[in-house]
Amino acid sequence: MKKLFLSVVCILCLLALAAKSQTTIPNPGFENWTSNHDAVGWDNSNLSTTYLGLAVTITGVTKSTDAHSGSYSAKLLSKDTTIVVYTTPVTPGFVTLGTFWFNSTSQTGGVTGGILFHGRPDSLTCWYKSSLQGSDKSSFYFSEWQGAHATIIANDSAKIATSAANWTYFAMPIHYMDAGTPDSLNITIGSSDMGVQANIANNSQMNLDDVSLVYGSVGIMDIAYSNNFNVYADKATNQLIINLNFDQSQSTEIALYTISGQLVKSYVKNIESSKELMELSSLSKGIYVLKVMRNDGQNFSQKISVN
Repeated sequence: MKKLFLSVVCILCLLALAAKSQTTIPNPGFENWTSNHDAVGWDNSNLSTTYLGLAVTITGVTKSTDAHSGSYSAKLLSKDTTIVVYTTPVTPGFVTLGTFWFNSTSQTGGVTGGILFHGRPDSLTCWYKSSLQGSDKSSFYFSEWQGAHATIIANDSAKIATSAANWTYFAMPIHYMDAGTPDSLNITIGSSDMGVQANIANNSQMNLDDVSLVYGSVGIMDIAYSNNFNVYADKATNQLIINLNFDQSQSTEIALYTISGQLVKSYVKNIESSKELMELSSLSKGIYVLKVMRNDGQNFSQKISVN
């Protein structure tokens, strides 16, 4: 049987920047969807096309109510898209900040571009559940560059070879190849081993939620700012001071994790503008990650150093 397939090599290619204008990761909690198959701010491997006169639809990404936080996650599914006689690879399910393209004549596809972005995060994190088939692996790709890929600032990838039945924390350190400031970012996350076509297995699945970029540690009396969120640790009171400022009140989870992803403490409350205090005296020395997760999908992450 012949199966419609995408060129894995092309999917991983870093091509010219697409015309997008976000300055932060859009919709990191996958709370906002334009349909059951399209998360706001993310492109995906879903495809409707024709081949040899036949209508072909691939739906590898869907909205799921199985969420780590909020109401939804993205469900990624690798699919056997058999249409006529001949054998070629299974199509992986993936989401990307770039733009997915497909050529039905040559049966090739890939991802081009990304979003406008100027940060230099320490790591890419997310929460996931997965069910892998055969030798398949979940895959994660992060790339930052400057000027139509003239200068690659960072280019990292990671794979996970074991299934995870429960929501599991993932963190991938970012290694910088250049000291410059990037102007563009792409993140692509797939349910299958997108680097080795032979490993991509039918029905490998991943649920993905709460994608975040974590920046450098905030220590005692250091302050990290954004328009909506700033945080510092006050040595005098041994407390973490979290200042939040939003346009409207909505359910907000504030959680502290160890660097390995173990939950230390968390609470949920409706917040519009607030000064939140978190006690640090009971914590062991080390690095922690503070996460603020809004019901509308806005996520903020910051490393916290406890000395």
